[in-house]
Amino acid sequence: MHISVRPQGIGLIVVAVMLFALTGFTRVGWLLLFDAVLWGIIIISMILPWLAIGNIGFHRRLTGWQGKGKYEGPMAGDLCDLEIHLENRAILPAVFVAAAYDFEKLGIESEKRGIFLAWLGRHGTHTVTTQCTFLKRGLYRLSSFKVETSLPFGMFRRRKSTNNPTEILVLPEVHPVTGLELLDNSGTNSNHMLRARVGDLITGSRGYVAGDPWHHIHWKNAARTGQPGPSGNDQTRHRSRL
Repeated sequence: MHISVRPQGIGLIVVAVMLFALTGFTRVGWLLLFDAVLWGIIIISMILPWLAIGNIGFHRRLTGWQGKGKYEGPMAGDLCDLEIHLENRAILPAVFVAAAYDFEKLGIESEKRGIFLAWLGRHGTHTVTTQCTFLKRGLYRLSSFKVETSLPFGMFRRRKSTNNPTEILVLPEVHPVTGLELLDNSGTNSNHMLRARVGDLITGSRGYVAGDPWHHIHWKNAARTGQPGPSGNDQTRHRSRL
């Protein structure tokens, strides 16, 4: 929690000091009155930012994602609905408060990076929903949340960081599989060695089947038909060797 002086405030302080020194030499009443008004504005601008922020608490949670109802949590790349709930727990109202929740450093894409509240009354609440996307899987820890105000003249700014960690588990992206081709001995894309059908026929010839030994091919019939076969099982008449 700290307060900083903006360039407008520095300029006003310099002018007030110069007028104070000038009135010490001239003793002009209207200059003294004008200088007193400037110092009053400076003091009010320093005090009001401390009172305007109050004690703001917040809570974040996911209310929806693309696979809600089917998966227990969002997946990497899903468009999610993130709800941010603010509550003013102080006695005084919060006025002209800007709340920042930039998630870019955490690998989260968000359509909005902050909230502006013109008025949040005593014990008042405000809820806003933003859409965000978690780029990677894993456990995300959302911790820092900054609120600031420069009420009323923008010369002094008070900034406050609140810490209410929120953990969100993002699942790996699921790719649906349409179908798997089972590999067996009859498939044409199988890499397994096919069993040769040697011994099915005692005499005669049959068509060539993938897996038959090449030395069982009847090459004369193959030359006549133009096909890689037929293959014969007659050990005396129909088998020729390479």
